[in-house]
Amino acid sequence: MASTFTDYRTISRNLPRALAATAKAPDVATQTKYFQAHIGEVKSAADLMKNFRLLSYALTAFGLQDMAGSRALIRKVLEGGAADPKSFANTMNDARFREFARAFDFRTHGAATTRRAEATAAVVEKFTRQTLETRAGATNEGVRLALYFERKAPSIADAYDILADKALLEVTRVALGLPAAMSQQNIDVQAKTLAKKIDFAEFRDPAKVQRFVQRYAAMADMTGAQGPTGAAGVGLGLDLLRSLQGLRLGGM
Repeated sequence: MASTFTDYRTISRNLPRALAATAKAPDVATQTKYFQAHIGEVKSAADLMKNFRLLSYALTAFGLQDMAGSRALIRKVLEGGAADPKSFANTMNDARFREFARAFDFRTHGAATTRRAEATAAVVEKFTRQTLETRAGATNEGVRLALYFERKAPSIADAYDILADKALLEVTRVALGLPAAMSQQNIDVQAKTLAKKIDFAEFRDPAKVQRFVQRYAAMADMTGAQGPTGAAGVGLGLDLLRSLQGLRLGGM
C-alpha cells in the first residue's frame, strides 16, 4: 500500500528532478511546445478564448482545468482584468481566478500581455508543477494534497485563507488532529481554532512548512485520511490526539 509520508518525502526531496522528469514526459513536452510556439500570437482575451488548446493549458497551469467548459465565466475573468479591485476576478473567493487574471491581464497590458514572463515562462512552470501534483494524486491523493500545501503555504496569511481552500483545510485539519465535524461550526469559530494552533508567519519558513506537511503525511497514513472527501479511520489513541491538538506549528 502506498505511503503518503514516503512518497511525498521522495518527491519533495528531489523536487527539481521530479519536475524535470514531468516536463520531459512526451505528452507534457508536446503541450508545452505548442503553448510556447503559439502564445505570442495571442493579443487579446478574445484571441485566447478562440484557441481552446492554449486556453486549456493556461487554465491547467492555475489549477482551473475543470473550468475549461465554463467559457462565459472565463471570458468575464479575462475581460475584467486584475487591476481594478472590483473586477470580476477580484470579487471571487477563489484566488486561482485572481492569479489567472493577473497573468493574462489584457485589460492592463493589451497586446503586450503574452510577451510578459508572467504569461509565458511562469505559466509553463506552473503547468509542470500542476501536472506533477495531479499525477502524484492519481496514485495517492494525500501526496497531491501534501505537495499542494507545500506550494501554497507561503501565501497563507491567516486562518481564512485556509478555510477558503478545501485542500489546504484538509491538510491542516489532519496535521493538527482536528475532527472533520469542525467544518460544521461557524467559520469565525473555526478560524479561532486554527489561530490557536498555528503561527502563520512560520509558513514563510520552508523548513517549518516541510515539517508541517510531513506531519500531515504521517497522520494521513495513520488515520487513513483520503483527502477532502475522504473519511478518517481509527488508529490514534486519545492521548496522542490531545498532544497533537495542543501543539502549535512552531512546536513541532
